[in-house]
Amino acid sequence: MISPDGTEDFLGEGIIPIPSAEEIRARSKNKKNKKKRIIIGVVCGILVVGGIAGASAYANAKKHNDADDSLSEAIAVRRGNFSHTIEGKGKLRPIDSVVANSELGGTVKKLMVSEGQEVAKGDKLFTVKNVGISDTRSSAATALSAAKSSLAESNSAEHRAKSAALSTKRSFSKAKSALLRADSSDDMETIASTMFVYQSASAEYKTAVQGIAAVRAARQTAQAEIASTKKALEKIDKQMKGATVVSPIDGTVVAVNIKRGTALVPSSGASAAKSVAAEMSAVEIANLSSMVLRMSVSEKDVVNIREGQTATVNFDALPGVTAQAEVVRVASRATTSANVGASESLAVAATGGDAAVSTGVVKYEVDVRFDSPDPRLRYGMSAEASIVVGARKEVLLVPESAIIQEGGRAYVEVTDKDGSKLDGRREVKVLDLGSGEAAIESGVRVGEYVSSYPDTSDGASAEGGDVIAD
Repeated sequence: MISPDGTEDFLGEGIIPIPSAEEIRARSKNKKNKKKRIIIGVVCGILVVGGIAGASAYANAKKHNDADDSLSEAIAVRRGNFSHTIEGKGKLRPIDSVVANSELGGTVKKLMVSEGQEVAKGDKLFTVKNVGISDTRSSAATALSAAKSSLAESNSAEHRAKSAALSTKRSFSKAKSALLRADSSDDMETIASTMFVYQSASAEYKTAVQGIAAVRAARQTAQAEIASTKKALEKIDKQMKGATVVSPIDGTVVAVNIKRGTALVPSSGASAAKSVAAEMSAVEIANLSSMVLRMSVSEKDVVNIREGQTATVNFDALPGVTAQAEVVRVASRATTSANVGASESLAVAATGGDAAVSTGVVKYEVDVRFDSPDPRLRYGMSAEASIVVGARKEVLLVPESAIIQEGGRAYVEVTDKDGSKLDGRREVKVLDLGSGEAAIESGVRVGEYVSSYPDTSDGASAEGGDVIAD
């Protein structure tokens, strides 16, 4: 419905003005202009961002060419020994460690060692009281004694039965001979009397023989009972050996987790000596004649580490004390820990994601071993090791930051002593990079100066780098 003033009323919800044709054309033109301005703004924004990113990439790629000369430093080329080290931190642990548990459940009766005490293999650590197994052994011992008595009685009964059988056998033989003589006399009364004696002797002899068989069966039963009871006792005695727990190795008691009266659950294994990871650790013994530092290194560094490489260990608790060590293990499998850095958080947030998303940091365990540790060192102390992964003698040395890498080649900028005059870029042959230095084979001479620039890249490390060689 159109109102008198040229507006249309839609369902009584209000009056909406109807624009004229001129107003429609004007609005359309304004929208097009606004759209153009938005497009131009977006393009400009993209160009600005791209320009910044491009400039940043260009600056990083050409940092040596475009860096502020005031930030550079003239460093003399020298000849010396090159050493590339990889560092890592970790915790000290003994070369060998076991826990001594009891295979017998019960309660601790007597504790014979204390923490820090030196023990030898076979030394007693503690004893266990188990009333139930003691009663069981007592019953088994009583049963064995009864079985042995039964065997002795069976042996005596067999002897008596054999004597009786022998006596009845003689009586039977006499009665048989008498019967044969009476039979030839035709005296019926004598024959009848002799026959009665013969039959009685025969019955007695048969009974005696059966008696021998019976006592022999009783003897076999007693022998079987003895064998069974002995086997049960051997099993019980083996279990009761766990009542006295001894040290499985030479070492030092590093942990005692029991006291007199402590209730113990029997260990499930065949031996009371278990690894440190066992659930129940009554007494822990460690061989501290040698120690191991287990450290974590990055996947970039682990490829340069080999067993047998030398290392120097420093200890947080003992400043100035060092130990010479050797790499004894390089893990084949990585361990991943959750970690998130500020750059990752910003990147995720910029894309509209959750800034708290974590990323896996891949690390590899490396063990370095050193002998005759300082007696002040303790299991679990923090330490840091520097592993020598590359070494060269009598090579040209320049700062690693002086190396310019472009197109698979390496260059340095040769300058004068005060760095005020550049002699130009010169290609060099790099033998190795790492630990802040570069080992050079050719391209510069001792006494020349090269420009060294501060490393402005994020996350840069002096521990390693790509080797560029002809």
